[in-house]
Amino acid sequence: MESKDLLKIISPLWQIYFIVPIFVLYLLGKGISLAQVLFLQAVFAALIIILEVPTGYLSDKFRRKDIFISGLVAQLFGVIIYIIGQNFIEFLIAEIAFATSRALLSGTDSAMMYEYVGKAFKKEWGDLKSWLYFYGFFANILGGFLGGISLVLPFYILLGTTCLAIILSFALKEPERKEKATSIKGNVMNIVSNKDLIVGIVFFAALSGLLNVFVWPAQPFAKELGVPLTIFGFFLGLINLISGVIVKYIDKLEKLLGEWILILSIPTVEALFFAIWGFFHTQLAFYAILLVPLVRGLATVLKDDYIHKRVSSKERATAISVSSMTKAIVYSIWLIIFGYVAEITNLQGGFLMTAATVAIIGIAYMFYNYFRPRALHGR
Repeated sequence: MESKDLLKIISPLWQIYFIVPIFVLYLLGKGISLAQVLFLQAVFAALIIILEVPTGYLSDKFRRKDIFISGLVAQLFGVIIYIIGQNFIEFLIAEIAFATSRALLSGTDSAMMYEYVGKAFKKEWGDLKSWLYFYGFFANILGGFLGGISLVLPFYILLGTTCLAIILSFALKEPERKEKATSIKGNVMNIVSNKDLIVGIVFFAALSGLLNVFVWPAQPFAKELGVPLTIFGFFLGLINLISGVIVKYIDKLEKLLGEWILILSIPTVEALFFAIWGFFHTQLAFYAILLVPLVRGLATVLKDDYIHKRVSSKERATAISVSSMTKAIVYSIWLIIFGYVAEITNLQGGFLMTAATVAIIGIAYMFYNYFRPRALHGR
């Protein structure tokens, strides 16, 4: 089996979909307070921001396969601690392990795929991401079902899939590279000095970070509209399925519409989604949530493809990590801003503010590319 195909099998195995439906309940059952649960997630987010670039550099300097396996081992350690842990400090250690794992894997998997397939990256990465979305849909459902039997059972399933991912990863071939990184400062300076690259990173990261915020106010908004919880949960799952279809056929969409149209459709559709939720307080407006997978699916693949076209092999994973770090920063800041605006106005005030911000980002990027037409064609 080719390494690109093996990577598609491995990638879903280390995802945490199984434990998502029961994670908070599991910790509460261990005597951890809700405030402590949220603190653990804050620590995770902070560590991702801190570790993204250094771990991306490690992937560019050393063997990508070794960094990838190290990330999986770190997750295995975190899962074990969560299973046997009994107090807050032990769960904090587990969360540190999870953050380290995510930082090591982030960028490394994308860089490996690009180096395996080159110009076919968009199609192959789309295939991988579509499988992830489909897997996530069914794993969420199964995780909730298993949690009904025992809250620790989904962690044992994740333990098994992570072990399998580690075993299979040893069969991956180390991607061929023309050069490796020599210093983290050099990598970062190369990325920052590439204006088209850094503008694209900020564009995609900002839109993705803003979109991710919707998950938290979505449930109380749906409750306001009288949408049953079962319907709400079904549509959240449906987002994964539709996203999977979009990324699966993104190469065909590009041939039909062109890359420029696809990129501009991301802020257009995202602004439309937030505007509908901001202006209309009806159950019908809730179903605009089906616009979310279009944005998520396109941004997931186009962002990585955009970056890979503009960097060399010695800074590839670092650039993806810079993008992930920027996204995490935008997400964290906007959560606070949205919460404040929603508190002094209402949820719809937060949605309208987000819609306006997304529109401004889209217009600014359109004008940037109008005056710099080379931006869509790499270096």
